[in-house]
Amino acid sequence: MGQPTFQLPPQAYILSLLNLTRLALLYNGLKATKKAEGDKFGRRSFADWLNDQLVSIDYNVFDFDGCLIWDNLSEQDNFSGVENHYSCVDYAFNDDASFRWVSAFSNYAVTPPKRNRLHLIQYRMQLITAAFIISGLYEPQIDGWENPFTPQG
Repeated sequence: MGQPTFQLPPQAYILSLLNLTRLALLYNGLKATKKAEGDKFGRRSFADWLNDQLVSIDYNVFDFDGCLIWDNLSEQDNFSGVENHYSCVDYAFNDDASFRWVSAFSNYAVTPPKRNRLHLIQYRMQLITAAFIISGLYEPQIDGWENPFTPQG
């Protein structure tokens, strides 16, 4: 038996404006819930939440084509070669410690970008999609794709 794996939905879906809008709505809902619970949930908190979701599973995460994007089963981080998964999230956000893009992302729930340039942030979109699926807050309905985190998956 091989190592457990989690395969993301197809790339065309992950990079769609539909997915971006849904993820932005989920982010805004998560932020509001955290605020109602008395927790501060700023941009860095979102990055921490992403990381927490991704390390919470004993799976490697692959894109739909089978390329490894998140390695939970080795001792080392994908990019730095050290035991620090945070660098993967930081890398996805271009090592911008302020995570300014998250503010723009939040606005996409109401106003999608005028141009679909999501291919430029492909890795970021993969990690965000994976984290929301893992959390149980998001279950895309896509023919030919099964969510391993649901009873039927």
